[in-house]
Amino acid sequence: MKNYKELDVWMASRKFVKAFYGLMLSFLNRDRYSLISPINRNVISLPSEILEGIGRPSDKDTVQFTDIAKDYLDIVLKENISHQKSLNGFINYFKNKK
Repeated sequence: MKNYKELDVWMASRKFVKAFYGLMLSFLNRDRYSLISPINRNVISLPSEILEGIGRPSDKDTVQFTDIAKDYLDIVLKENISHQKSLNGFINYFKNKK
């Protein structure tokens, strides 16, 4: 197997983490920890689970850990969709308020 640092999935997960941290820094200090902390744990776990899977001796174990990484990504994306829907509902409420 290649060095894990050369794998596309590893590089993509690292880029995702960096982008997330850039986004997190744009939040106000009071919001940063209450909104981001639960999502942050999942984001950080992505490359860790991929790396753990790559280090396993069998393909079955590798798939298991990469499935866990996929679950973490799904949680982050669903959280984002949930927040977007909440914000859109909030915005629409004020747009339609008369």
